[in-house]
Amino acid sequence: MKQITRALAFVFALAFVAGCGGGATYLQLAQQRGGASATLRKLVEEAMRKGRTAKDHHDAAYRFLHAIAGDLPHFVDAVREMYAGNKVGYDHFTYDWPRDIRDHGRRLAFPE
Repeated sequence: MKQITRALAFVFALAFVAGCGGGATYLQLAQQRGGASATLRKLVEEAMRKGRTAKDHHDAAYRFLHAIAGDLPHFVDAVREMYAGNKVGYDHFTYDWPRDIRDHGRRLAFPE
């Protein structure tokens, strides 16, 4: 799994360099100490060290819940509690939801 994560991070870094943001080109990276490969590896490693914020987790959970549970009762209330960081409130408003949906949303929003 770690190799897949690193490979995906490398692809994203390459896309970033190719013009999806940042403005650096592969030729500019090649001129850096160690060459383009070493520079990309450093960018990927730095991104992996930063990790994900609570908002990143909540946004991922929201995308899942909106797609799967957007029409379930108390959806808006559950999302509001999730973004407030209130696990108990989230559990309260999702109590009547299908267990797998409720639990997966909770794992996404509040990873242990």
